[in-house]
Amino acid sequence: MGSTIRADLEPVTGLADDLAGKLMDDMLGEASLEIKKQALHIGELITGGDLRLSRFGTKKSRGGRRLGVGYEVSGNQATVTMKPAGLWVLLTDGASPHLIGAGRRAKSGKTVNQKGRPVLKFGGRFATAPIRHPGTRGKRGLERVHAQVPRIVEETFHDVLSEAVE
Repeated sequence: MGSTIRADLEPVTGLADDLAGKLMDDMLGEASLEIKKQALHIGELITGGDLRLSRFGTKKSRGGRRLGVGYEVSGNQATVTMKPAGLWVLLTDGASPHLIGAGRRAKSGKTVNQKGRPVLKFGGRFATAPIRHPGTRGKRGLERVHAQVPRIVEETFHDVLSEAVE
């Protein structure tokens, strides 16, 4: 009787030994990839499909900074990184009302603020007085991604372990 139970449990004990190795890497890698896909999907919903914030960034960024997600698996840990972090936080929390300072003409001929950064331009004219920005409403981007993580991890781990037992 005892040897029969050991023989029946052999696949499970082999899995337990492998959880510290390739199987754990597979589970973490697949879960991280699914979280990345879900985060990008949520980013598309928030930004209108192109993952770009049109009024952020420089001309080099072609129409705005682009949201991205990366991940890294090392040992028994996976790290999912939201890029650029500041834009994800802005999409989550929004921005409170604030003043945007007036510009001055720089030696280069561009209108810049006190820190030398370009200022707002409206219809070919630069702002010459401070502007009260009303702020923006947050769209809960990070919260929506974070809410999906437990479900994604559970489903992915279940799928990988099921395949390993079969």
